[in-house]
Amino acid sequence: MKTILTISIICVLGLGAAYFLWPDEPETPEKAISKPIAEGSYAQVEGFTYQRTLNGKTEWELTADSAVYSEDRQIANFNNVEATFLGKDDNVLKMKGKNGRFFVDSQDVDLDGGVVVNSSAGYDLTTDRLHYSSETRIISTQSPVTIRSNSVVLTCNGLLLNIAEENFSLEGGVMGTVLNADNLFQGKGKRP
Repeated sequence: MKTILTISIICVLGLGAAYFLWPDEPETPEKAISKPIAEGSYAQVEGFTYQRTLNGKTEWELTADSAVYSEDRQIANFNNVEATFLGKDDNVLKMKGKNGRFFVDSQDVDLDGGVVVNSSAGYDLTTDRLHYSSETRIISTQSPVTIRSNSVVLTCNGLLLNIAEENFSLEGGVMGTVLNADNLFQGKGKRP
């Protein structure tokens, strides 16, 4: 009786293992490899970080939820990207966008889709798209821009922001609003 019970248990375990280990249908080439990303050679990564260091000092760092790299085009495309730039005196500039591109040859970066920039100097900038030139360390856009701080709101049709020199210039249709006008009238003289 013990022998029959032992053989039955072995058969049940063997059938169960075969059921879970045996594929339902034969592996086909279409099932063995995921769908193509696009034509050419590509690499896809979830959770991506890239850091640019020059002369032992980090210039900027880029992180993204995902990246797709095209070897043929030498471009990496990102989703939910954040780039952090260090200016002189280690001032920090953080840029975020829904999409981004990194151009391998030039080390340039494009961001688009609800771009937000926060500076450690207290300025917040919003626009649709930005371009970062690695060679000049300049961020630029020809899209409408809004810049906010505790004391002013500026709007314009374009921007050049020099990270190395920590200055910026506004282009076309520049308008401004002073939020704390009382600060303008402190000091000598009387308020009109």
